[in-house]
Parts: sequence; structure tokens; C-alpha cells
Amino acid sequence: MFRFLTVALVSLLIPIASAQAGDRSLIGYGRLITDDFIGDGKDRWRRGSVASSRVWGPEWAGELPTGVGKSLELRLGAEIIAPESLDAFNRNDRRYGTSLPISTHTQYLAGQTEVSAGGDLVFVGPQTDLSQFQGALHNALSVPELVDSVLNNQIRNSINLTAALELLSERS
Repeated sequence: MFRFLTVALVSLLIPIASAQAGDRSLIGYGRLITDDFIGDGKDRWRRGSVASSRVWGPEWAGELPTGVGKSLELRLGAEIIAPESLDAFNRNDRRYGTSLPISTHTQYLAGQTEVSAGGDLVFVGPQTDLSQFQGALHNALSVPELVDSVLNNQIRNSINLTAALELLSERS
């Protein structure tokens, strides 16, 4: 599985590597980390997630570049969604699930319309190894661990391709 993840990541990084050539440079980045446990000490539906983004393009001139691919964004993430209780599997509750999305997007101006378009490769299930990560983190923090009945009924492995397209035509 790790070999496949490496190939997938490299295939998504090729456009970014080519973005380094010519008039493109790193023009922005972002990250967001969430964890339901922080604050009141109670884990809920979204147990935790992390998202990171890097954008390459021409020097910023106050508006998006014109033309597809002139700006390129790489997005990486990880997310854990869990049932209400980690103590026992409950058929009437949501199932435990993990995902690792890897995405490439472009943002550009087409006439008076701002366009954001991209594709995602989303790995879901035990293949992500996020349940082992959560187990180790819970163990280190002395938080109740996942029980086998919850893990044995988690969302199965899949690899999903998704696409996103946003159009904003009212520019001020």
C-alpha cells in the first residue's frame, strides 16, 4: 500500500515540480488542525483532522492569473471520524472511518469569472494507518483506546477520485 501511496503522491507532485520552473514560485500556504478533544476533553464525531496547502504561481499582482494551471495548489490532509462511543460497536451509530486526501487544484481568472478547479485522490479505511496513529496518541495521552469491535467494523478500504469546480462570477 505504501508503494501505491508513494506513486500517487509523486504523480500529484509532478505538476507542482513543473510549477517551480519559469515564472512560478511559492506564493502561499495554509494549514488547519482540528481535534474535538481540545477544549472540554470530550471526543465527538470529528475526532481530528489536519489539512495543509501550498500554492505556486506567478508573483501576486492583486488578482488571479489568467489561464488554467498558471497557479497550482497541492493539498494534503488526514481525517478521523468516529462513532459516539469508542467502547463498543453499536449498529445504530455511525462507523469509525479514516481518510487521507491528496489533491491538486488550480485557481485562475476566465474573463470576469474566478475559477477554482481540481482533483483529489482520497484513500479511505484501514490502509491509511490513521487508526494506529490514533491508538498510539490515545495511549500516550492516557485517553481511552479504540476497542476491537469498533475497529473491526470500520469503513472498508477504498480509493476515491473526486473533482471540484467553483465559479464566482460576481466580482467587485
